[in-house]
Amino acid sequence: MKELQFPLIRISLFFVLGIILYPYFTASLYQLIGIAISLVFFLVVFIYKKTFHNLSSLFLFILAIITGLTSVAVHDVKWNPTHFLHLTETQHRNEIKVELGEKLKSTSTHVRYEATVKEIKGVPTDGKIVLSIQNQKELPYFEYGTKLKFISKINTLKPANNPDQFDYKGYLENKSIFGQIQVELKDLSMAPPSHYSIRTFASGIRNSILQNLEKSHFSKEELPVFAALLLGQQQDITKDILQDYQYAGAIHILSVSGLHVGLLLGFLTLLLSPLPQTRKYALLKLGILLFSLSFFGILAGLSPSVLRSVTMFSFVAIGMYFRRSTNIYNTLLISAFLLLLFNPSYVYDVGFQLSYLALFFIVWLQPILSAWYQPKNKIVKSLWEIITVSTAAQIGTLPLSLYYFHQFSGLFFITNLIILPLLSVIMGVGVVVVLMAATNSIWIPLLKLMELSIWVINTIIHKIASFEQFIIKDIPFHKGMLLGLYLIICLFISTLKKPNYKNSVALILSLIFFQLVLIAHRIETENKDEFVVFSKNKSSLFTEKIGSKMAVHSDEDETQNSTLLNYATAQSATITSQKKIKNLYYFHSKKIVVLDSSCVYLPKTQPDVLVLIQSPKINLETLIQLQKPKQIVADRSNYKSYVARWKATCAKEKIPFHAIAEKGYYKMD
Repeated sequence: MKELQFPLIRISLFFVLGIILYPYFTASLYQLIGIAISLVFFLVVFIYKKTFHNLSSLFLFILAIITGLTSVAVHDVKWNPTHFLHLTETQHRNEIKVELGEKLKSTSTHVRYEATVKEIKGVPTDGKIVLSIQNQKELPYFEYGTKLKFISKINTLKPANNPDQFDYKGYLENKSIFGQIQVELKDLSMAPPSHYSIRTFASGIRNSILQNLEKSHFSKEELPVFAALLLGQQQDITKDILQDYQYAGAIHILSVSGLHVGLLLGFLTLLLSPLPQTRKYALLKLGILLFSLSFFGILAGLSPSVLRSVTMFSFVAIGMYFRRSTNIYNTLLISAFLLLLFNPSYVYDVGFQLSYLALFFIVWLQPILSAWYQPKNKIVKSLWEIITVSTAAQIGTLPLSLYYFHQFSGLFFITNLIILPLLSVIMGVGVVVVLMAATNSIWIPLLKLMELSIWVINTIIHKIASFEQFIIKDIPFHKGMLLGLYLIICLFISTLKKPNYKNSVALILSLIFFQLVLIAHRIETENKDEFVVFSKNKSSLFTEKIGSKMAVHSDEDETQNSTLLNYATAQSATITSQKKIKNLYYFHSKKIVVLDSSCVYLPKTQPDVLVLIQSPKINLETLIQLQKPKQIVADRSNYKSYVARWKATCAKEKIPFHAIAEKGYYKMD
């Protein structure tokens, strides 16, 4: 690949490699800094003596790796002595003071915020948490930066309750959030922000805009989509609308990214085009563009995709001022490098990954696709441009989408052909509406045009998403397949650009590698058997997987259970039957006895595992003496008081006890 020959690309790749390798290194922060300084010294010597050869290049790439490691270490909480994870006070109820950050997606019972701990029991403290406040109809408005005081303890994040479930704990930890607190509104003492930051200022403007739009009777159904498109706030979008956009292959529209920032830059450039083409006015135009892009990024919440897009298009605007065509690869990498340097956890952010891959493949693949057909008609040319851009982005993000979401929408061509022209109008009109709402001088006809445009998009998206036969769901896809498919795609594009013997052989070898990955996964699946007791609130669910076939045992209908379907997809298994729960199972010569509220069991069975469900009224000590189980499991259908009593009994009798409400699912393999 010719693109990899750019020095900045290789340096950036080694830098990212350093970030990824950090969990496997044991060196301290100070050791890493010492190594980095030594490498810089040697590089300076090489440059001074004008002996910058292969050895110095090796030092440079090692320095890039060390820089990646160091950037993660600087943000690692274990080197922060004031972080709440290092304080014993967090294990008990104490007076805690926090400062609110961004509002997160709420539930029917709780409103959730990202918050920073400021004090525990009067001791200055640091660290981020998720704060859940009991949801009430008269819940007051909390500004960004609001100080709250209450008595509670910080709960540690729990791992996934069920196998192959979304790892919410890992997701939060990648955002440097390591705890959570639930409080009731009546227990809170509130104080306004003591100082104003850029984020506080932006949050205030955002909320003022939304409140003014609500006062002007902007439709409650369309307002959350407007907030997502123009203000980067997705937390209030309903589950049904999100699903429609996902099924239609248009979920990227709801995330402010390069598409939105690019349209904004084009709209602003058009507005400023009447200015004279002199150096003085060109500089004024550049200043307006850079200020507008920066302000939009701040207003949209400074998410990774927004930061990336604003940084990149700012370089594009500067290139336009100097009348130079900026190297798009370098622009991309500079923005990525700066973001990861200040927040290396972005490398694990799904939006960050999808955003960069989409833009990289648009830059790399779209010109090849566009060259296949060059229509003279302007309308056809515009449609062909949309198709090639959408195809390039879809190809670039397909493996990652399959890995994270396990589904593919065959409707993205139609969606983008219809929606992207409308989105251009919405972004243009939306900028004006935002400015009017910010100054509380709203022109109702323009507001209604904005509302109608979003209604039209939502209606079209809903109609496209209704063709579910074009949506392929529950696709098994693991890391080996992810790597193999990206290898095939990259080598295929390289062969298209430069068809020669070397590239063709590499492409064939990548296809063979992908087939070997599939075969290895198939063999692993066929030889992997599991019996799982799931974590399900107030009911019981067991699965018995033999090879690629899975039997479900439950007293309820589980055909729409997303947790169960995710597990089956991840295990490449097919649900072949659903049966009622039995009292006795045999799994690979191991005996599993299930005891429910009826207290019916086989005497002197001596099971390997005794599973207690539905709160059976038993004397566990007597049962242990009679049954002599090797392991006892209690699922979440039992009363908490019963589980606590059984846990104490098992500790006394020295028998392993697994409370699913506390430890998550139980698996035998």
